[in-house]
Amino acid sequence: MISKARQLDMLIGALEGGSNYWYLLGKFTLPESSKDKSGAERIFDFIQDGGEIEIFDIENEDEVLGILNKVNVETATEKMFAGGALWAIGEILKEEDDADTADAWFQYVVMGEQLFG
Repeated sequence: MISKARQLDMLIGALEGGSNYWYLLGKFTLPESSKDKSGAERIFDFIQDGGEIEIFDIENEDEVLGILNKVNVETATEKMFAGGALWAIGEILKEEDDADTADAWFQYVVMGEQLFG
């Protein structure tokens, strides 16, 4: 498992560019108390507090690909290890990750495997 700080880094990388080609966020309401933070930081806080967000396929807006929640975020690296995405785990741990790494991580969060890219 990676630290909360690294989880946030990965989420920011995915939501702010790395994964924009395949996902849409479902409807959710963020707490007013986090207005001073970025969108990705507010989403991270929301899921850490037990919130869940459905993630939809950008090409088929009716298809739910998975759920963004605390459990899936916390188990993503385990799924990556089991799925053979060792390159991405190494990049995350060395803090040498980029948008591609964040995208792979987010796919494991949402779908439990890397299907795109």
